[in-house]
Amino acid sequence: MTGNKIYVIFFQLFQISCTDPFDLTRTDIISDELVFDDPVLADAFLFDLYDRARFHISSGNGNLNMGLISSYGGESRNYGVSWQIPYTQVIDVDYNENGLTGKVLDYYNYRLIRECNQLITKLPESERLSENFINSRVSEARFIRAHAYFEMAKRFGGVPLVTDVIPVQGSEDELFRPRNSEREIYDFILSEMNDIVNHLPTYPEQDGRISKWAALSLKSRSMLYAASIANFGTE
Repeated sequence: MTGNKIYVIFFQLFQISCTDPFDLTRTDIISDELVFDDPVLADAFLFDLYDRARFHISSGNGNLNMGLISSYGGESRNYGVSWQIPYTQVIDVDYNENGLTGKVLDYYNYRLIRECNQLITKLPESERLSENFINSRVSEARFIRAHAYFEMAKRFGGVPLVTDVIPVQGSEDELFRPRNSEREIYDFILSEMNDIVNHLPTYPEQDGRISKWAALSLKSRSMLYAASIANFGTE
């Protein structure tokens, strides 16, 4: 009997010794495989993109904030108040001798674009989610990404056009992309809106979600900018 007890204790110690103490599952991070294979988690990821997309400025001062990020009906308003030279407030508020100070004109949101690319790339790989769910969510993410490029094109003209998920520890060529032309950015926005419009609902399932009318609105707005640049600007 004593021999059996010793054997059992030895076997248990052997099992413990074979367990890697560092082979643990983290509980504070949810993997891509889980996020993009579950409708609730996928929507949570998408809603975070919505939350960080700058469709309008909501910091309180309308005269300072109407500028480059205005509502879709705000084209007739200038960048300053009526008794000031146009653009004065935006320039004074956002620039000083050190350059950008991080407000209206400072918009270069490649973190948002990278995470849009994650959803656009990963969600179609799911074998659990319905085709309709995947198409609608991917289309919403493509809208948010295109809108971000539109906001950057208004400020900087051409910018690097990134549609893949850049590795965090990627090579220099992967991390430092060449700048695309302004025309390429506007052509991309047009192509994206044409592709997604039929995958978006006429009436969204929730207030505030992107609809086909939002896609057509972004298409018309961005093409007005592009046409104005083509007519009056220089390449």
